[in-house]
Amino acid sequence: MGMIDKNIKHEVIIEEGKTTIAGQRAMLLSVKTIATQQKELERLVGEKWGHVVYEAERKAIQEAALQIFGLKQLDSFTKGKTFDKKSMVDTLIGIFNCAGYGVLKLKKFDEAKPYVLVTMEKSTIPQEYEKRDSPVCFRVAGILAGGAEAVFMVPMKCKEKKCMSMGDSHCEFEITRR
Repeated sequence: MGMIDKNIKHEVIIEEGKTTIAGQRAMLLSVKTIATQQKELERLVGEKWGHVVYEAERKAIQEAALQIFGLKQLDSFTKGKTFDKKSMVDTLIGIFNCAGYGVLKLKKFDEAKPYVLVTMEKSTIPQEYEKRDSPVCFRVAGILAGGAEAVFMVPMKCKEKKCMSMGDSHCEFEITRR
């Protein structure tokens, strides 16, 4: 598991009627439930299903990541301030790796561009699909884009370059400026 900043509340807390992960309210869903929801969305809306899932996760995670780091929003409040962006990325990867999607590993990091390349092993969602010609990890891509937006303080996008659903041995995501 990646290093998690000890100053950030990251543990999982399960109380009656309430689950919290990294200080954020959460629900525990099975991978089968998430994959079934994705497949049903694809059946109902066609090819745009991935964009819907991606954007929902990107927006939600951007807000959650900003809260984790004690920031308000991407605005003048954060402009001009310096943050250890590599540490922030490592923290988000550590939290992500506790969430059950798979194991993210940082392969490249360039703060100046900004650019991030990560791989994900043991990816859970693609394992629920038959072999396909296109990736299925739009939820993860949205999570990564939203987290990157909180770290780099600029609009970011994430593209899945490899996916286990396409027969690759792991998933790979490239995160760049939008």
